[in-house]
Amino acid sequence: MPAAIPLVAVVASGIASAAVGGGIVGALVGAGAALVVTAVGGAIFPTRKPSAPTSPATTGFDASAPGAGRTQSFRQPITEHQIVFGRCKVSGPIVFLHSAPDDQGRADGYFYAVVVLAAHQVRTIGEVWLGDTLATDAKYAGMVRIDRHLGAPDQAANANLVAETGGKWTAAHRGRGRAYIAVRLKLTAEAFPSGPPNIAAIVEGADTILDPRTGATGWSDNPAL
Repeated sequence: MPAAIPLVAVVASGIASAAVGGGIVGALVGAGAALVVTAVGGAIFPTRKPSAPTSPATTGFDASAPGAGRTQSFRQPITEHQIVFGRCKVSGPIVFLHSAPDDQGRADGYFYAVVVLAAHQVRTIGEVWLGDTLATDAKYAGMVRIDRHLGAPDQAANANLVAETGGKWTAAHRGRGRAYIAVRLKLTAEAFPSGPPNIAAIVEGADTILDPRTGATGWSDNPAL
């Protein structure tokens, strides 16, 4: 209905002006001219139809996957803190990357990565996954080293990184209050044909959950708590 109002107004004005100047025939001619002008205007300036809002797709993200959005490691200079409750498979921001010659002298044969799993102390860090495969799989024998840090407020820096990264990771990089894993991979075409994989781990999270039934505070995998 709203689109028809200007058309009626134009037709009416054309009839009125033509009736004054040329009678009924002039009024019909004026009305016809008004219709032509309105049609041309509609073709040049079509009414815009509202479109559904769209959101950009994220490369490599499957919204239908279980736990989508939290099991992928990523590099991002600014990100939110991640809090983990219960037991779940998580990944997180990669805060350190490094490469070095391996024990066979291959340049960049060793790949180092530090992945922060939670922005607080956790109960345990269990199995670590490299892509879709456990790090303990036989094909990774001798290729993988994983150091786990639970995020204690007084934890020390990772000794292996301090010793092997040429001063890039120092004793001051303690990661206090951050649960993380420090991973070293020996990159070979047989073990890692597509390069460094996504890194995730099974984490038993915060032990600060209050059970109002008992008044005790600790770790729990009870979703009601």
